[in-house]
Amino acid sequence: RHLIIPLATIFILKLIPNDLETLKIVLLISAATPVGISVAMFAQQYQGDYAYGARIVSLSTLLSIITIPLILSIAMVVW
Repeated sequence: RHLIIPLATIFILKLIPNDLETLKIVLLISAATPVGISVAMFAQQYQGDYAYGARIVSLSTLLSIITIPLILSIAMVVW
């Protein structure tokens, strides 16, 4: 989720003109952000393992500290 979708988004956004660079960066950051807390909430609501969902959200947030700057630097090279 942290690498495949943002990398695909980089190549799709390459089709957008460069004068809309701010829009491209905003869309890329939104594609690279961590999963939402709704994963844990849905798990708890439907009697699932909400602790596992909370761990996934936490891990995703920690990974985004590394992956978002990495994805943005790759985008600057590709665009």
